[in-house]
Amino acid sequence: RVRVAASSSSDPIVVSFPAGLPYSMTSNSNAATTATASSSTGRSVRFENDGRNRTNINSNPPVFTWAKVRKSSSRGRVIHGTDDTCTYISSNEGRGHDGRHTRFYVGLYHKPTGTLKLVPSSEKGTVFAMNQSVTSYNDSKSLDVRNLSLAERRRMVFEAFGSQKKKKVLRSQQANIVEMKSVVGAGEGMMKALGKQMDGNMMSESNRKVMEDLRNRDAGDLGGSGKTMTAVERAYADARRNFLPPFDESAQKPYKVYDSQEVAGEDAWAQISRTVDACLHKGDGDGDEWRDAIQGRRGWPESTKALLQLVHDPQTKRGAKYQLKTIVLVNYLVRFHNKASKKFMAGSEDEMQKFLGLPQEVTEKFLGLFCVPTYENGRAGFAISKQLKDRRVVYTLIMYLMAHGKDMKVGSIEKICDDLRLETKDAMSFYREAGCTCVKNKAGMVSVSLKVPLVFPPPKRGKKSK
Repeated sequence: RVRVAASSSSDPIVVSFPAGLPYSMTSNSNAATTATASSSTGRSVRFENDGRNRTNINSNPPVFTWAKVRKSSSRGRVIHGTDDTCTYISSNEGRGHDGRHTRFYVGLYHKPTGTLKLVPSSEKGTVFAMNQSVTSYNDSKSLDVRNLSLAERRRMVFEAFGSQKKKKVLRSQQANIVEMKSVVGAGEGMMKALGKQMDGNMMSESNRKVMEDLRNRDAGDLGGSGKTMTAVERAYADARRNFLPPFDESAQKPYKVYDSQEVAGEDAWAQISRTVDACLHKGDGDGDEWRDAIQGRRGWPESTKALLQLVHDPQTKRGAKYQLKTIVLVNYLVRFHNKASKKFMAGSEDEMQKFLGLPQEVTEKFLGLFCVPTYENGRAGFAISKQLKDRRVVYTLIMYLMAHGKDMKVGSIEKICDDLRLETKDAMSFYREAGCTCVKNKAGMVSVSLKVPLVFPPPKRGKKSK
C-alpha cells in the first residue's frame, strides 16, 4: 500500500555533496540525522552520532541552518552549514522550478505494515548541491607570498603542517629574538659607531640593509627637520598610511603626491584605459561625441559631468588622457558610494557587479578596498564598517581633486558633496587629513588645494578629565 503525505512544515530537505561527503557523516561514523523544531526564521539540522560509533572521530558533525534568502520575500531558501574544518552553503532563487511537471519524493518503507510513505521534498523537489570550502585557508587574493620573508614563510609552513612540538620550538625561537632597541647601550652612540662601519665598507650587504631600515624607522625625519618620531607619531603615521590612498611624502610636485593609477590597480586601470580609448575613437578631436560616449546611457552626476568640460584635446594634449581616466575613476567611486549604502550587501562578486553596474575589474578592486567578505544570517556577502565608509569617501575626494589637473586646486567642492550626500564640514576634515588646505570665502564656497612639501595635521589629543 502506498500513501502520499504532504506537510510543508516537515518536508525533508534533499542535499548533495559534489565535493564528497563530510568525514563526520561517512558510514564509518554511523551518523544519524536529527532535525530540531521549526522556527519563524528557519530550521536547524544537526548530524549527530547515534552512540554506536566505535571509531575515534576528531571533528564534530556539521550543523546546517535552513532559512529564507531574503526576509522580504517568500521565495528562495539557503542552507548554510559549518563544522570544525569546512563551510557548506547552497541556495535557490525560488524561481524556475515553480512550473515543473515533476516532483521529488522521499520514500519511507514501513516493513511491519508493508506501507510505503512518499513525502515530497522541500522547495518542490530542489536538490541543494552543497558548495564546500575549507575555513582555515586564507584567501589567496589577500596574501601576497612574494612579499613575505623567508622567516615568515617558514613560520606559515610550520603553523599549517607542523606538529605541536615543532610549533612550540618555533614560538620559543621567536620569543628569544632580541631587537636592536632592546640592547643596553644601543643608543645614539652605538648607532653612530655602526654608521661609521657602514661608511667604511666594513659591513655585509644584509647587515647594511637592516641598519638602513632601523635608521629610517627609528630616527626618521619629519619634514626634513631631523626630529625623531615619537611612538604616538609613528602609530599615527601608520594609521594614516592605512586610511589614505598611497602617497609620496617626499614628492616635489603636488600632482605627484597621489597617483590615480596606483589607486585603481593594474587590472581596473587597464579596463578604464580601454573604455577611454574606445570612446575617444568615436569623437573627432575636441567635439562632444567622446563626452557623450563616455557618459553612456546611465548618465553621470553633476560633479563628474562638470569635470569632463575641463578636458580639451585629449588625443594630443599631454596629460589630458590621464586626467580623463581619473575622471572616469571618480565617476565609478561616486556610483559605488551611492549604491553601497548599507552595512551589509548579500551576494557574490558577480551579483555585486550586476547590482553596482560597474565593470568586473573595478568591482573586484572596490570590494577589496572598501568591503570585508562575511556571512550574515546564513547569507554570504560584504560588510562595510564606519571606517571603511570613511576610507571610501576620502579616496573619492582625493581623486576628485586630482581630476582637476596638475594644479591640484578645486574652486568649489559643493557639487561633489551633494553627489556624495556629504556635509561640507566633513569633507573639509577629510581633505585636511590628506594634507590639503581648505579655504571658505564670504559666500560660503569652499576651495581646496594641495601644496608641497606635504604637511599632515598633528595627532589629535583628547581633553584631560578634571
